[in-house]
Amino acid sequence: MSPLTPWRDEIRFLLPGGFLRRDKGPGLFISDFPRLGEAPAKAAEAALQAAGFRASLSGGLARIDGALEKYRALDEATPLLAPPAQEDTLPLYALGLHIARTGGAVTAESLPLLRLTLKALDGEPLPRLYPLLAPAVALCQREKIPLPAAAGKWMLLRLGLGHL
Repeated sequence: MSPLTPWRDEIRFLLPGGFLRRDKGPGLFISDFPRLGEAPAKAAEAALQAAGFRASLSGGLARIDGALEKYRALDEATPLLAPPAQEDTLPLYALGLHIARTGGAVTAESLPLLRLTLKALDGEPLPRLYPLLAPAVALCQREKIPLPAAAGKWMLLRLGLGHL
Protein backbone atom coordinates (compact mmCIF):
# COMPACT_ATOMS: atom_id res chain seq x y z
CA MET A 1 0.00 0.00 0.00
CA SER A 2 1.24 3.45 -0.87
CA PRO A 3 1.65 5.90 2.02
CA LEU A 4 -0.86 8.05 0.12
CA THR A 5 -3.64 5.42 0.05
CA PRO A 6 -5.10 6.28 3.49
CA TRP A 7 -5.20 9.98 2.58
CA ARG A 8 -6.83 9.21 -0.77
CA ASP A 9 -9.49 7.10 0.95
CA GLU A 10 -10.11 9.77 3.59
CA ILE A 11 -10.42 12.56 1.03
CA ARG A 12 -12.69 10.53 -1.24
CA PHE A 13 -15.01 9.96 1.74
CA LEU A 14 -15.17 13.73 2.41
CA LEU A 15 -15.98 14.77 -1.16
CA PRO A 16 -19.55 15.04 -2.43
CA GLY A 17 -18.56 13.49 -5.77
CA GLY A 18 -16.41 14.16 -8.78
CA PHE A 19 -13.04 12.70 -9.59
CA LEU A 20 -10.01 12.53 -7.33
CA ARG A 21 -6.60 12.02 -8.95
CA ARG A 22 -2.97 12.42 -8.04
CA ASP A 23 -2.02 15.95 -9.07
CA LYS A 24 0.67 16.41 -11.70
CA GLY A 25 1.08 19.98 -10.46
CA PRO A 26 1.82 21.47 -7.04
CA GLY A 27 -0.82 19.62 -5.01
CA LEU A 28 -1.06 16.01 -3.93
CA PHE A 29 -4.49 15.49 -5.42
CA ILE A 30 -6.79 17.29 -7.80
CA SER A 31 -10.57 17.10 -7.89
CA ASP A 32 -13.46 18.66 -9.77
CA PHE A 33 -15.77 18.76 -6.74
CA PRO A 34 -16.18 22.57 -7.02
CA ARG A 35 -18.17 22.00 -10.23
CA LEU A 36 -20.90 20.27 -8.22
CA GLY A 37 -22.20 23.60 -6.96
CA GLU A 38 -21.36 26.27 -4.46
CA ALA A 39 -23.01 24.71 -1.39
CA PRO A 40 -21.50 21.22 -1.81
CA ALA A 41 -18.11 22.75 -2.63
CA LYS A 42 -18.09 24.90 0.51
CA ALA A 43 -19.17 21.95 2.64
CA ALA A 44 -16.45 19.75 1.14
CA GLU A 45 -13.83 22.46 1.61
CA ALA A 46 -14.82 22.84 5.28
CA ALA A 47 -14.76 19.05 5.81
CA LEU A 48 -11.32 18.80 4.21
CA GLN A 49 -9.99 21.59 6.41
CA ALA A 50 -11.43 19.97 9.54
CA ALA A 51 -9.67 16.71 8.59
CA GLY A 52 -6.29 18.44 8.17
CA PHE A 53 -6.26 19.02 4.44
CA ARG A 54 -6.02 22.23 2.43
CA ALA A 55 -7.99 22.80 -0.77
CA SER A 56 -7.07 25.51 -3.24
CA LEU A 57 -10.01 26.18 -5.56
CA SER A 58 -9.51 27.59 -9.03
CA GLY A 59 -11.66 27.39 -12.14
CA GLY A 60 -13.83 24.45 -11.14
CA LEU A 61 -10.92 22.41 -9.84
CA ALA A 62 -9.46 21.96 -6.38
CA ARG A 63 -5.86 21.13 -5.58
CA ILE A 64 -5.78 19.22 -2.31
CA ASP A 65 -2.80 18.84 -0.02
CA GLY A 66 -2.19 17.93 3.57
CA ALA A 67 -1.57 20.64 6.13
CA LEU A 68 1.77 20.59 7.95
CA GLU A 69 0.27 18.73 10.93
CA LYS A 70 -1.16 16.08 8.60
CA TYR A 71 2.32 15.40 7.21
CA ARG A 72 3.72 15.24 10.73
CA ALA A 73 1.06 12.73 11.76
CA LEU A 74 1.85 10.56 8.73
CA ASP A 75 5.54 10.71 9.61
CA GLU A 76 4.85 9.64 13.20
CA ALA A 77 2.61 6.80 12.04
CA THR A 78 5.28 5.39 9.69
CA PRO A 79 7.78 3.08 11.37
CA LEU A 80 11.40 2.96 10.27
CA LEU A 81 11.62 -0.38 8.50
CA ALA A 82 14.68 -1.32 6.50
CA PRO A 83 13.84 -4.19 4.15
CA PRO A 84 16.66 -6.35 2.83
CA ALA A 85 18.60 -4.51 0.16
CA GLN A 86 18.09 -5.68 -3.41
CA GLU A 87 20.70 -5.13 -6.08
CA ASP A 88 18.32 -3.47 -8.54
CA THR A 89 17.09 -0.92 -5.99
CA LEU A 90 20.30 -0.40 -4.01
CA PRO A 91 20.69 3.33 -4.86
CA LEU A 92 17.14 4.11 -3.68
CA TYR A 93 17.66 1.91 -0.61
CA ALA A 94 20.86 3.79 0.30
CA LEU A 95 19.20 7.17 -0.26
CA GLY A 96 16.15 6.24 1.80
CA LEU A 97 18.19 4.75 4.62
CA HIS A 98 20.50 7.76 4.77
CA ILE A 99 17.60 10.24 4.93
CA ALA A 100 15.63 8.15 7.41
CA ARG A 101 18.60 7.89 9.78
CA THR A 102 20.00 11.42 9.48
CA GLY A 103 16.98 13.48 8.52
CA GLY A 104 15.07 15.73 10.82
CA ALA A 105 11.50 16.64 11.57
CA VAL A 106 8.82 17.59 9.08
CA THR A 107 8.92 21.35 8.56
CA ALA A 108 7.14 23.77 6.26
CA GLU A 109 10.37 24.01 4.24
CA SER A 110 10.40 20.26 3.68
CA LEU A 111 6.84 20.00 2.34
CA PRO A 112 7.77 20.25 -1.37
CA LEU A 113 10.18 17.32 -1.05
CA LEU A 114 7.66 15.32 0.98
CA ARG A 115 4.92 16.01 -1.55
CA LEU A 116 7.17 14.96 -4.44
CA THR A 117 8.21 11.83 -2.55
CA LEU A 118 4.64 10.77 -1.82
CA LYS A 119 3.50 11.36 -5.39
CA ALA A 120 6.48 9.48 -6.84
CA LEU A 121 6.09 6.54 -4.47
CA ASP A 122 2.40 6.36 -5.31
CA GLY A 123 2.72 6.38 -9.07
CA GLU A 124 6.15 5.44 -10.34
CA PRO A 125 7.64 1.97 -10.78
CA LEU A 126 10.62 1.18 -8.55
CA PRO A 127 13.32 1.58 -11.24
CA ARG A 128 12.23 5.19 -11.90
CA LEU A 129 12.21 6.34 -8.28
CA TYR A 130 15.91 6.95 -7.68
CA PRO A 131 16.45 9.09 -10.82
CA LEU A 132 13.37 11.10 -9.85
CA LEU A 133 14.04 11.57 -6.14
CA ALA A 134 17.85 11.87 -5.92
CA PRO A 135 18.04 15.22 -7.77
CA ALA A 136 15.27 16.65 -5.55
CA VAL A 137 17.17 15.56 -2.43
CA ALA A 138 20.40 17.06 -3.81
CA LEU A 139 18.62 20.35 -4.52
CA CYS A 140 17.34 20.49 -0.94
CA GLN A 141 20.86 19.93 0.33
CA ARG A 142 22.30 22.64 -1.92
CA GLU A 143 19.63 25.08 -0.76
CA LYS A 144 20.22 24.10 2.88
CA ILE A 145 16.66 22.79 3.29
CA PRO A 146 16.66 20.22 6.09
CA LEU A 147 15.89 16.73 4.86
CA PRO A 148 12.93 15.18 6.65
CA ALA A 149 13.43 11.64 7.91
CA ALA A 150 9.87 10.94 6.76
CA ALA A 151 10.92 10.98 3.10
CA GLY A 152 13.47 8.24 3.75
CA LYS A 153 11.05 6.18 5.82
CA TRP A 154 8.48 6.33 3.02
CA MET A 155 11.09 5.27 0.44
CA LEU A 156 12.05 2.27 2.57
CA LEU A 157 8.40 1.41 3.13
CA ARG A 158 7.82 1.35 -0.62
CA LEU A 159 10.91 -0.83 -1.15
CA GLY A 160 9.61 -3.25 1.44
CA LEU A 161 6.34 -3.49 -0.42
CA GLY A 162 8.19 -3.93 -3.71
CA HIS A 163 5.62 -4.46 -6.40
CA LEU A 164 3.41 -1.45 -5.65
